[in-house]
Amino acid sequence: MAATPTTTCQDIYLTCVNGLHQPSGSPTKVPTSALTTQPGFSLSLTGTATFSNVAATRRRLLDSNTSLVQGMESVLEAIGCNADPAIQTCSVTIKKVNGVDVSAGMTLRRRHLQGTTLLVEYEFLIEALCSGGCDDGTSVQTVANQVYTSLTGELKYAIDNGDFADALKATSLEVSTLLAAATVTGDFS
Repeated sequence: MAATPTTTCQDIYLTCVNGLHQPSGSPTKVPTSALTTQPGFSLSLTGTATFSNVAATRRRLLDSNTSLVQGMESVLEAIGCNADPAIQTCSVTIKKVNGVDVSAGMTLRRRHLQGTTLLVEYEFLIEALCSGGCDDGTSVQTVANQVYTSLTGELKYAIDNGDFADALKATSLEVSTLLAAATVTGDFS
């Protein structure tokens, strides 16, 4: 960074969107109600999961809509939120399924679910701590890069070895039926 921030480390806010490893701008003060003994920052990571060979009957897709979204959030949190010791709080929101915004409780309609592929967009919201101190933006960036690498590494490993799909199928009968023969790939960029 060009200048050293004049705020304390607890006031530094960092956004890492679409896997970019750069702050979205100069650090800004963010109100914090959490009492921590170490300085921290916020981080947002987005990604997609593409499911191919989905057992796609319109009725099956509609019946599994809520189960799929809830199951994805639960499985992503279980895999990613414990990926790095710097992560203090973490949540996942499914943003879109096949381009339809489901983050506000919207349900998918039949016309959005035609075909045998599902594209699921999600976002991790993370509060992380700088155990070695956040003396400047470079230190924050180093920890943000570490969290990004750990989280995406865990997700990639779980997707590649089938644990992600297996855990998702175990969340409900509807999801298990929908994804019985599906394969999944992930994109964290």
